[in-house]
Amino acid sequence: MKDLNEILVDLLLKLSENIRTGNSNVTVDELDVITEAINQSTNYTRELSTDEVIRALNISRNAFYDYYKDRLKGVKRAGHKTIYYVKKDVMALKDKMKTEALKA
Repeated sequence: MKDLNEILVDLLLKLSENIRTGNSNVTVDELDVITEAINQSTNYTRELSTDEVIRALNISRNAFYDYYKDRLKGVKRAGHKTIYYVKKDVMALKDKMKTEALKA
């Protein structure tokens, strides 16, 4: 399954090729959606819910709680029961997981 960054790369490559060949039939609304997706993808200070972390790491809920939850520092917001995780930390863990998988 492709993550958001891979989808954006494919989309931008196709869009770039279309612009280069003069076939850039992209509406303003489509550009707004693409811009918002890029901003979300590159906003590393954004906080992620547990479900978003599980999707980003491509792991099961059980694997998250058994193996990875202790590797991330959760942040609790005042008035909320939900624990959030900083996207930068989640992406660092994802990179570390890839490195560990390559070593195995």
